[in-house]
Amino acid sequence: MEAPPSIANLFLADSALVVAKETFTLGEWEFMGERPVCPSIDAARTVFSSLPSRDGMTIAVAFDSESFSINSKDSERLKDFLDQVRTHIQVGEPGDRVSLRITINKSTDCSILSLYSLDAFVQTLEAKPLREMFGVFAEIARLDANLTIQTIEGTRDFQTKTTLFCPKARSEEKPRRRAELRLKRSELAHFEDDDSAIVPDDFFLVTRSPDERLNALFDKLCFVSCVTFLADISRFRIEGDRETLWFKLNGYRSISGDLDLSAVDPSMVSELHRVYEWVYSGGGLSDKMGLARNIISLHWKGGALPIELGTFNSIRSGFEIYLKQNVRQYIEVKNKLTDFLADFSQKASKLAEALGDKLEKNFIAFVGFFISSVIVKVVTDSSFTGVMTPSLAIIGFTIIGFSSIHLAATVLIFNKDKERLEEDFIALQNRYTDLLDQKDLERIFAKDDGFDKLSKYLKFKRNLFTGVWILSLVFFTSLVLRFTEWHPHKIAPQSPSTNNIAAAAINGNSSSNQTVAVARQFLSANTPPLTGPPLNRGSNASAGSSASPSNLPATPTRRIVP
Repeated sequence: MEAPPSIANLFLADSALVVAKETFTLGEWEFMGERPVCPSIDAARTVFSSLPSRDGMTIAVAFDSESFSINSKDSERLKDFLDQVRTHIQVGEPGDRVSLRITINKSTDCSILSLYSLDAFVQTLEAKPLREMFGVFAEIARLDANLTIQTIEGTRDFQTKTTLFCPKARSEEKPRRRAELRLKRSELAHFEDDDSAIVPDDFFLVTRSPDERLNALFDKLCFVSCVTFLADISRFRIEGDRETLWFKLNGYRSISGDLDLSAVDPSMVSELHRVYEWVYSGGGLSDKMGLARNIISLHWKGGALPIELGTFNSIRSGFEIYLKQNVRQYIEVKNKLTDFLADFSQKASKLAEALGDKLEKNFIAFVGFFISSVIVKVVTDSSFTGVMTPSLAIIGFTIIGFSSIHLAATVLIFNKDKERLEEDFIALQNRYTDLLDQKDLERIFAKDDGFDKLSKYLKFKRNLFTGVWILSLVFFTSLVLRFTEWHPHKIAPQSPSTNNIAAAAINGNSSSNQTVAVARQFLSANTPPLTGPPLNRGSNASAGSSASPSNLPATPTRRIVP
């Protein structure tokens, strides 16, 4: 592709550049001369064919009385256009001034844009105030893409963090953080004169250009952009012909002032850009911004620059100390959290132990009842044969009933305590979400399967003890049913017989008193009641006393054979 001066030489033998303006979307050049010439149709077609298809060019030739123009998209009129130019040259007077205007409308294609004259681009930027310079770059920043600028003049490559300037068009895909950076700045800083998508990376020269004027412009724009990303508030101020950047920064000290932008030291730009890049590179943005503002406020001496060389190293040193303090606090918080989790494990163990203690007391109650019932029966009743009475069975069933109610209440309370323990576990996790990273918090609580392991342990204990308890109820119920005599038989007392009396009479080892007692018992049981008139205890006393033995009933005698 021919540069505009080369195109002008095709129409003017003595072309002189009058106007040269170029931005990323539009280029305008105007040339004047007194010796117009008409190029061949092949040369004109070569100019149009070499133009990138993404751009459109308009060439206008103005004579004193009339002007003619042709657009690269309308090449069918090229022959007519050249004929008109040739005709006016032939009829024109020598010395007539001819004006040639070249206008190029540019657009992007696959993130590639054209820059026809680096010198015209620099002159255009230098003629604008800073606010308008930002506007020029805002034209491409809105595209939200990392661009490749094809320099038609063939200058050597140079590039910023987001844009590559090179003679040959090539598309490079780079990670874009423009929207992310702008969003972060909106949270911590405010620039009153900028509503575009510009970031400092658009101006920071990774590889410097061959044009020192362009380098100086990019340094100034990068410096201003970095300040707007670090200061609390910033805005442009114009006093006469002098343009400054006012800023306010609240750090360890609150500082504010006007920065002189007439001469910006590239080393200071690099220092400030390192601070900006570190702050917005990730991690705790508010913490890093606060630390950077503290150090900058301490280093600022009230001059034209907000920082001095070495500021970034001081910020990094301060951040290392800050990290060590945070690591110490992190360890303390993590240890406390670990203690809380251990406490939850102890609570779960105590909950299971309490269930076991109640089961143990239940066994003791049952065993104590049966043992005491048997011992008391044996001591108080020598005729006890191992059978329980209905009254003892009723007491046993009462104890079993209360034990069943106790089991139901114990399981219910256990489940409630387990649910409350789980709720406390979740509340503890939510309480630390503001202090620890979410993934780190999940890792800590998920260690050893988190609460799931405790929950499984508690369920196992509950089911085990409940099963054993139920089996014990069934077992002791079967014991009561088995050893209870619900319809006891009445055994009549045995009366002593004649043989008993005789045996007692002849037993040499028995005492006489025992013999008499047995005899009396026998007589009282076997002698029929006396009938007849009662004795006259007055007049017949003697007769009664002198009654003969023959009147008494005969007593049977038994011969005792030795």
